[in-house]
Amino acid sequence: MKRTLFCLILIITMLSGCGGPYYFDLNLGPVEKGDKIKIDKILFVEDTNSSETYWTQRMVFRKDPYELEFFMFRMWAKRPSELVEDAVVHFYRNSSTFRKVTEEYSSLDPDITLKINVYSLEMLKYKKKWYGHLALDLEFIDKKSEKVIMDYSFDRKERIKGRKASYLPEKISLILREELVKAADKLALKL
Repeated sequence: MKRTLFCLILIITMLSGCGGPYYFDLNLGPVEKGDKIKIDKILFVEDTNSSETYWTQRMVFRKDPYELEFFMFRMWAKRPSELVEDAVVHFYRNSSTFRKVTEEYSSLDPDITLKINVYSLEMLKYKKKWYGHLALDLEFIDKKSEKVIMDYSFDRKERIKGRKASYLPEKISLILREELVKAADKLALKL
């Protein structure tokens, strides 16, 4: 009896130590600063919005378009809206895209406000293959006139290696980086 109880406690201890949870973050990679600022304006990034599906840190996956599931022990380091906001601020702040980037009100008077809405940040199964799926709306607004300068939306799916949640952050980071560059290039042409 003592031996059985000892084995049971040992198994429970081992499983609880190996079972997670595991936390993931976005990383858009190193950003090279150029000699010249592309958009000579101060950007203010508002708090990011998302649908209720992404109000939790648990990672989402879909096996079909109508049913979503959550990974049990695979979590984002923050809620997806916060991850995206942090990644956008970090990317634009460390590049030569804008003169200055702020996410909190400061003594600097921003020229442009960026509103971000997260529609999808998930793993998606389509035709027996797994994809990283990211859909965002970026709205650049002139701070003084409060008119929309540019609305930039995308909905991209990129294939990942398999069903492991650990493949998702890298693919989402890659998509986000590419789309932020495109958005900045398009905005520079409008200003």
